Amino acid sequence: MAGVEQHGQHDRADVLAMLLDARHEDGSPMSKQEVRDELMTLLVAGHETTASELSWAFERLARTPRVARRLAEAIAAGDGDAYVTATVQETLRHRPVLPQAAPRLVKKPVEIGGFRYPEGVCLAANSYLIHHDPEIYPDPYEFRPERFLDTQPGTYTWFPFGGGRRRCLGASFALLEMKVVLRAVLGRAEVTAPSAAGEGSRRRGITLSPRRGALTVLRPVRAEAPEVALGVARDEVA
Repeated sequence: MAGVEQHGQHDRADVLAMLLDARHEDGSPMSKQEVRDELMTLLVAGHETTASELSWAFERLARTPRVARRLAEAIAAGDGDAYVTATVQETLRHRPVLPQAAPRLVKKPVEIGGFRYPEGVCLAANSYLIHHDPEIYPDPYEFRPERFLDTQPGTYTWFPFGGGRRRCLGASFALLEMKVVLRAVLGRAEVTAPSAAGEGSRRRGITLSPRRGALTVLRPVRAEAPEVALGVARDEVA
């Protein structure tokens, strides 16, 4: 949606209303085809990325029992939204499904971090490296949602959805999806891993997902219910 501005003509704040309110630089609205394309991007691209990120969430929770227990307790107590949100934010920091933000094309010479880049160079901020910088996040390889309980993610230090004018349009939708799924699962079952070893990454197009599909064992909170195994590979969770 480069070059598109917002003009609040609709009372609603949903995505469709935002797209209908959007205007190009010449003041013209988006065409029906453009609106359709943006909605398809939101639904189709959002499925792939959100499913992969949920896979990572279960993979991390299964191998971090302390976090899984606290999350389950918060959900069972109806204790607000804070820890669920922090868990989602920490998953996106620890295992960003897109390892780098959308690239930018240098339109005129610019100096960044002591390096000067000429016109025509393509630059991309690496979210994985920023998210694991120990000067920004102490113990960066530890899965610890508590780091986001009292501190909101920084605009330039947490950007799993990119940033600026090209920030992912479906960011809020993806966050909501992840919280709904985590509440539904952790409110009914305990999450454990079939093995202690963590999973590496595999690339699917431009996204990163658990190499072995994040197989997770769910033990229902009620003892009389049968135990099930949940494969939360990217095709099984949307």
